[in-house]
Amino acid sequence: MADFYKVRKVESIEFDDFIECLNDMQGGFFDVCNINKTISLLSKLYNNRVFLASFLNDFLKDIASQKSNLYTFQVFMLSKQKHFDIRAPIWIPPSGQESDSAFVYDLPHDHNFDLMTLGYLVITEKH
Repeated sequence: MADFYKVRKVESIEFDDFIECLNDMQGGFFDVCNINKTISLLSKLYNNRVFLASFLNDFLKDIASQKSNLYTFQVFMLSKQKHFDIRAPIWIPPSGQESDSAFVYDLPHDHNFDLMTLGYLVITEKH
């Protein structure tokens, strides 16, 4: 079951500091005593508008860095830790092309793990 949280934070956090804070929780991200801290950390990471672009730029310099990534081509593994993984799926709007099938649009599915997510929306104008 999904819960939705609206958080208005202006602070940001560096990705390495974000990982360190999550590691300090030792897997208890969804515990009653930690859920607000987890949400706050994720909100701060959301406000860091350079970490993902920086990661993707580094990836382009060393494509082999994702060789152990078992997900599909649109999912990037940002960090794999003892108690959690951080991944960034890139969802491109459906275009009516055959290639849309790789993105499993409109296919309901479940996850066998707890997850927390946030998203960036990029709006582009077609000329």
